[in-house]
Amino acid sequence: MAVVVVVIWWVGRQMGKEAADKAARKPLPNSGSGIPQERQADGTMASWSPTAIANELYSVMNSTWATGWDKQQAYSKAMALTPDQLTALYNDFNRRHGRGETLTQWIDDEWFPTNKLGLPERLRGLGLD
Repeated sequence: MAVVVVVIWWVGRQMGKEAADKAARKPLPNSGSGIPQERQADGTMASWSPTAIANELYSVMNSTWATGWDKQQAYSKAMALTPDQLTALYNDFNRRHGRGETLTQWIDDEWFPTNKLGLPERLRGLGLD
């Protein structure tokens, strides 16, 4: 019985490590130089944040009621990003919403017949599987 428990524990641990490796934070391809600065209401400059797009992607992919148009709009926003911004989005999505899967896997797993606009291929081209 103890052997069975140890085997189950070991397999679970390996699966957890694999999931954590997939969602590991990826370095920005251009060391952040592709992330624009935005002027705030008070006149100060701040780096662009991927959170709004990450949340929108999660919302449309997690929703039963999102239309194909909603999904294409979110994918289009992601496709318009620089490589650094897209990598930051990938990291942010995985941290906030991934639940053991990466953004690329979430998009691949979409069952709704939507044009993904080449987003999974672009993510993979940046090494973001």
